[in-house]
Amino acid sequence: MRVTVDSEQCVGAGQCVLNAPEVFDQDDD
Repeated sequence: MRVTVDSEQCVGAGQCVLNAPEVFDQDDD
């Protein structure tokens, strides 16, 4: 599976990181 994030649509709430930390990482941007 390949997951991509549209950073223009991301609201930065961190829900993806909380739900799947092994898949997602949140940077300072």
